[in-house]
Amino acid sequence: MRVAAVSDIHGNLPALEAVLAEVEREQVDELVVVGDTVSGPWPAEVFDLVIGAGAQVVRGNVDRLVLDGGEGAIGERSAGVSAFDVGVSRCGR
Repeated sequence: MRVAAVSDIHGNLPALEAVLAEVEREQVDELVVVGDTVSGPWPAEVFDLVIGAGAQVVRGNVDRLVLDGGEGAIGERSAGVSAFDVGVSRCGR
C-alpha cells in the first residue's frame, strides 16, 4: 500500500493543488492530511479540496487554534471555520 502524507498546508491552495497533482501521478492508495489545514488565505477551498480528494484528516494544533478562537483565530463566522466544523462533524472526526 502506498500512502501520501501531507501536512502544514495552512490554506495554501496553489501549493496543495500542485501536491495533489503529484500524488495523483504517483497513484497512491491513501492520502493522509496530518494537520494545520484551515488557516491561511484559502481555508474553505483547501478544506473542500482535501475532503474531495478522500483524505483521512487529523486536526492539527493550528486547526484547533482557529476553531477554538484563540490567538490568530480567523473567527467563528469564517467560511473556513464553518466548513471545517461541518466537515469534522460530517466525517465523524
